[in-house]
Amino acid sequence: MTDTQDGVAATAAETGRVLRFLGPADPDPLNPASHCTIRSGQVLRLITRSLFGYRASSECAGPEEAFTPMPDLAAELPTEANGGISADGRHYRIRLRSNVDWDTPLRRKVTAHDVVRGLKRVVHPTASAFRRYLTDTVEGVADYCMAYDTAFADREPTAPDLAQFHVTHPIAGLRAVDVRTVEIDLIQPTRDLPHILASCFTAAAPREYDYYLPDSPELLLNTPSAGPYRIVRPFAPGPDLLLEANPRWQQETDPLRRRCVDQIRIHASGDGWPGAGELDVAWSYGTASWEPGPTPAAGTYLGHTLGPALVFNIRNPTGGAVQELGVRRALAAAVDRAAVTEVVGRATGGHARALQGMILPGDLGYTLEPAADRPGDPALARELLAGAGYSRLRVVLAVPHSDLHWQVARVVGECLWPCGISMHIRSYPAKGYRDTLRNVAVDGGWDMALTDWTPHWHGDNGRTAVAPLLRGGVEADVANVGWYVSEDVDRVISAALREPDANVAAKRWREVEAAAARDLPLVPLVAVGGPVAAASSAASAWARWGTEASWH
Repeated sequence: MTDTQDGVAATAAETGRVLRFLGPADPDPLNPASHCTIRSGQVLRLITRSLFGYRASSECAGPEEAFTPMPDLAAELPTEANGGISADGRHYRIRLRSNVDWDTPLRRKVTAHDVVRGLKRVVHPTASAFRRYLTDTVEGVADYCMAYDTAFADREPTAPDLAQFHVTHPIAGLRAVDVRTVEIDLIQPTRDLPHILASCFTAAAPREYDYYLPDSPELLLNTPSAGPYRIVRPFAPGPDLLLEANPRWQQETDPLRRRCVDQIRIHASGDGWPGAGELDVAWSYGTASWEPGPTPAAGTYLGHTLGPALVFNIRNPTGGAVQELGVRRALAAAVDRAAVTEVVGRATGGHARALQGMILPGDLGYTLEPAADRPGDPALARELLAGAGYSRLRVVLAVPHSDLHWQVARVVGECLWPCGISMHIRSYPAKGYRDTLRNVAVDGGWDMALTDWTPHWHGDNGRTAVAPLLRGGVEADVANVGWYVSEDVDRVISAALREPDANVAAKRWREVEAAAARDLPLVPLVAVGGPVAAASSAASAWARWGTEASWH
């Protein structure tokens, strides 16, 4: 534990065991079926339970342990030896703990039926970032999602509509055998299934979820908790989010979480938030990485996020030029990764490293990149541009409403200008930015875009860290905003996902990375992470709390 954490713990004790955070004015949805950012995930971890989960990083000896799913609601990790996995790897039988309760007036157990209800909620459009993880792996989920899309193609469903749909549409490969047993049938052996089932997206859902629409304020105020805290007041209509101790939660039933304070109050930034002296820590920007630190405690971090990265509109750019590989190579050669890394590093407390490939540090298939921080090469860029038939070029860069992305955009523009490339910036709202890019790409609204992508888990994570950025087919994957399509890349991704041997899978992911480097649908620039110990005390404390480390 760091001195910073000790200080926060002391502050909490002095104020009646209350931790106060400064949060965003436009918070993310606190709905397990729709959470897609670290911010909402940090809160959901404290109020929901999934079949599996991850230990607090501060309690782990290294990244391998921190990135390994552990039993949460499940009584044990299923294996072939204990009868939890069939010999062919396509059938899982998962037993639940018998003593986990919902926070309801009358004591009620979390059951296998609640787990199935939670998994079926992935059908909702709000879960688009996660849906494919289950449609690709669990038998019948694709048909279930197709039936949902057909049923509500021309109207918005009500809460009773959704409840009725879930009840009347079983999933072939998902069932509650009894109150304590879930069975899952897979399309093919799925090495990373425990990771998929460790996400807040797959959290158990009480029957109260059937009474309200996803993401509605009513759902937040009327949903029982299964974690150490429960929601007392959401951001709307009040100014903050207040969590208090869940009286039904018992430490002996939860191997992954602790409760160290009585209340957690997150103040929305904007009018009415308290002065800095009244806050303990601030809401952090994202993840931190597993890096050697100056002390043993400084090595407790959580993975990297990709971005900002430069994505090309392959489908319909404004002038057509970036559809040519030579032009994309020229643009990639012009950008100074070192300069971008410096800007991002200043904004994130030094938590940035230049990135040459797509695979993030610490993830399966990553190799050290000694030349990743090379500066731009204007001479090579001009040569490549001339080879593609252009002496001058004008491009449109899309960015989200974000100070950091505007700073990076300025660096990119300064890199392109000496190469004969002028750049126009178009800014879009940060909320729904990826969906906006995908839609605008079809209309030719941009040539390049600055985007970020945070994997839903770390370590063995090609399914969530690489595939969503590159898979095409009939419908491009959720983070493939430029509509890149390559049958060869899709084929290697499929091979990596079905490979049972992690070492062989790592080679397949490196093949995917090499193919992406050849085709250049995007240019990785920087990975955000780095030692938490090097950050400000506020960021360090929030990152630790977000992974449920304790202050004591």
